[in-house]
Amino acid sequence: MTDAELFQIQEMSLVGNPKAVIKLADFYLENGNYYSAFQTLARFNYMVDKDGYRKLGYCYEMGYGTKVDVEKAREFYLKAFELEDHLAGYNLAVSYIKEERYQDAIPYLCFGVYKSHIPSIKSLANLYLKGLGVGQSSEIAINLFKKAIDLGDKHLFDVVGKIYYQNSDFKNAVTYFQKGANIFDSESIYHLGICYAKGQGVGRDFKKAIYYYEISANHNHLKSIYNLAMHYQKGLGVRIDLQKANDLLLKYDILSKKSAAHEKK
Repeated sequence: MTDAELFQIQEMSLVGNPKAVIKLADFYLENGNYYSAFQTLARFNYMVDKDGYRKLGYCYEMGYGTKVDVEKAREFYLKAFELEDHLAGYNLAVSYIKEERYQDAIPYLCFGVYKSHIPSIKSLANLYLKGLGVGQSSEIAINLFKKAIDLGDKHLFDVVGKIYYQNSDFKNAVTYFQKGANIFDSESIYHLGICYAKGQGVGRDFKKAIYYYEISANHNHLKSIYNLAMHYQKGLGVRIDLQKANDLLLKYDILSKKSAAHEKK
C-alpha cells in the first residue's frame, strides 16, 4: 500500500466508512502495528461489521495493542457471532475449550458445522471422540471427520482410519489408511504397513508391510524406520541384515534426538 493509498483510507475511516476502518486495521495488523490496529477498531467499533468485532475480540484475546482481556474478547466475538459470523463463534468455542468448558463451546461449534467450517467440524468431532461435554460417540466423530474430508481436508484419512482400527474394525481402517497412502500421507502409509504386518483387515504379508514402511521411512517417519529395522534384524519378510538394521536404528536415534530438541525450543 502506498502512502497516498494509506492516507486516503485513513481519511475515509475518519468520516465513518466501515470498510475503510477494517482495511486500515488490517494494514496495521499485517505490519505488526498492533497498537494502531487496536486503536482504530476500538475508536470506531460502533460502525464496524462482524469482521471488525471479531478482529477487535482477537486483539483483546492476544493482547494486541491492549492488555489481554478474555471477557472483552468474548464480548466482541459474541457481537460478531450474533451477526452470524461462524469464525467468531469458533474463536469463542476455542476459548471455552481452553478452560475445559466444553458444553459452552458446543453451540458455537455446531453453528460452524452448519456453515461447513472445517476447524469447527474437527473440534466438535474431537469432543465426541473423547466424550467431552457430550456423550462419547465414535460414530458421530467419524461422520464429522468424513464431512471435513468431503470439504477438502484429506489429511483426516489417517484419523478416521485410526478410529476404525481402535474399534477393531480393521477392514474400514485399511480402506482409510489406503486413501491416505494414495495421497502420500506418511502416517497412513505407516499404519497400512502395520495392518499388513499383523494381518489386520488384510492378509498377513511382511513383504507388503516392508514396502509401506520403506516408503514412509524415506520421508523420515520415525516409527516406520524403527519397524523396518526390526524386520531386518529378525528376518521378517527379508533376509536378516544386521548392518542394515543398525544403520536404520542409527538413523532413528539421530532423528529422534533432533525431534526432541526441536520440541524443546
